[in-house]
Amino acid sequence: MKFDRYIFHARLLPALTIAIPVVLAVSPWLPSEIFYSKGIAGQAAKLGLSGSIAMAMAYVLGQLSRGLGARLEERLWKEWGGRPSTVFLRHRDPSLGARQKLDLHARIRQINPDLHLPAPEEEAEDPVEADHCYERVGSWLRGKTRDAKQFPLLFEDNVAYGFRRNLLALRPYAFLASGVGVVSGMWAFMLAADWLAAVIGSTLIGLYASHNSIADVRRQSEKYTRSLFDALDRLDHQGPARRRPPRRPRGRPSNEDAA
Repeated sequence: MKFDRYIFHARLLPALTIAIPVVLAVSPWLPSEIFYSKGIAGQAAKLGLSGSIAMAMAYVLGQLSRGLGARLEERLWKEWGGRPSTVFLRHRDPSLGARQKLDLHARIRQINPDLHLPAPEEEAEDPVEADHCYERVGSWLRGKTRDAKQFPLLFEDNVAYGFRRNLLALRPYAFLASGVGVVSGMWAFMLAADWLAAVIGSTLIGLYASHNSIADVRRQSEKYTRSLFDALDRLDHQGPARRRPPRRPRGRPSNEDAA
């Protein structure tokens, strides 16, 4: 798995909501003496090892985070009526005003004349084919705006969406891991072992995971979509796209994008 900023924030950080409580659950039962040092030095070694194990677990769980996030995304898009960028481009969708939507369509045609955006009558007559046209527009626009240096705000919005999506997908597992951590900590308390970190840390992780909702994911997805269309201003300054023979988009658009 290639490691970059997106991977760290959108995959590894959500995975830590599982890894940290699991490590905290095991931590009370690891005596500092096994690190050949007692007192503060032993506790520091124990903390360092626990942190390293948590990061290693998060790295492995990052693939699970991505897969579950993609599955959740597909389900949410069905519930929302389609991919956000496709929904926003529909004439019948009220997310954008009618005048604003017509202006948006006109700007897209100006930048890339090869893209067809159906008129309201065409969309009403064949909404499925209209969606195919809008999907092609979204795929083209995402492909033109992947450079994080040229489109930093768009990249930040996409990272935030990936984090929220994957965190929500992992929430049941985070709750389970947090429960294990709390139970382990309470058991350690009854046996007069180190328990505070396991109970408090696992509880905080569980509360943090519960704070992220479907509504939060949708808001962030729509925020990214608006930023995606705002990026047309920068593309417009680069001039019209070279005319090419129309071609059908290959494959499903990347599930790493929010719109």
